[in-house]
Amino acid sequence: MTALLSVGGNVYSRTDAPADELFFGSVDGVLLLRRKDGEWREEHRALQGLHVSSLLEEPRSGLLFAGTHNGGIYASADHGQTWERRGGIDHDEVYCLAASQAGAETRIYAGTEPAHLYLSTDLGRTWTDLPALTQVPGTAEWTFPAPPHVAHVKHIAPDPQTPDVLYVCVEQGALLKTTDAGKSWRIIFDGSATDAHRLNVTLSRPDWLYLSRGDWSIGEEGIYFSTNDGGSWARLNDRSLGIGYPDATVIHPDRPDLILFAGATVSPGQWGKVGDPGTHVARSRDAGKSWQILPGLPPKGSLGNVEALAMNVWPDGGRLRWHDRWGDFLHRG
Repeated sequence: MTALLSVGGNVYSRTDAPADELFFGSVDGVLLLRRKDGEWREEHRALQGLHVSSLLEEPRSGLLFAGTHNGGIYASADHGQTWERRGGIDHDEVYCLAASQAGAETRIYAGTEPAHLYLSTDLGRTWTDLPALTQVPGTAEWTFPAPPHVAHVKHIAPDPQTPDVLYVCVEQGALLKTTDAGKSWRIIFDGSATDAHRLNVTLSRPDWLYLSRGDWSIGEEGIYFSTNDGGSWARLNDRSLGIGYPDATVIHPDRPDLILFAGATVSPGQWGKVGDPGTHVARSRDAGKSWQILPGLPPKGSLGNVEALAMNVWPDGGRLRWHDRWGDFLHRG
């Protein structure tokens, strides 16, 4: 039973019992970790030298996909033992991957830097750029603080009930939505310099959207919530919680009132001044009405921001996993 952990890939796994295998996207390839006697150990490593941003398992074919920051996209048909480069994307900087099913058609999406969204309907053998994404108003202002100051697609969220509906977070620039499988897009969060990190939508409440926003410098960071498909938004928290730069966010697929998110106390530009990010993990059990900082997460001494969370769910149970900015693997039973 297998789970995946990466910054920009699929974060949920459903198994019959706690997963005893974990594919982990690191700064130096894909690691297959196996749990034995309560401890996780590295069993296999592939794609060394590549910074793996995202991992995706396509359920129908069983193929594993890996997006990288410095080498495009790879696929594995043998449970991660060997990998094949999948061409057809013009940019090697792949930030995120997602998949959805539209009847008999499998759709795989890839988000890149510069901010483009690609679609494959043949399991990654060929890709089509969806140009309408970069034709919405305001794209000239999209940027990113670090050189070369180019925005990227940070997160892709397919609607779990309606295949033609898709949400895309651009860092930094916009939260966008399509209702026609990418033929046209509209901005659904009206905010200046929107630093859109993650968009979460659940199967049981597809009209409820949760956006994690990293706009610390203008005082508009936090988790934002919509109950009407992005028609209007309410801010659920601010930096007084102790998280001023929220990033990774997960919602329990069977208990949508249970939300966890992680982030740093301040934005990345301040980390060197304060000495460390001051990372915390927060939890809500009432759909975001109230929050608690979870003590001891991440463990004392962790120096990076938590940029990825993964949730493994099984009957009567669940487990949270994460990794920090430097690619260290951490776990909580």
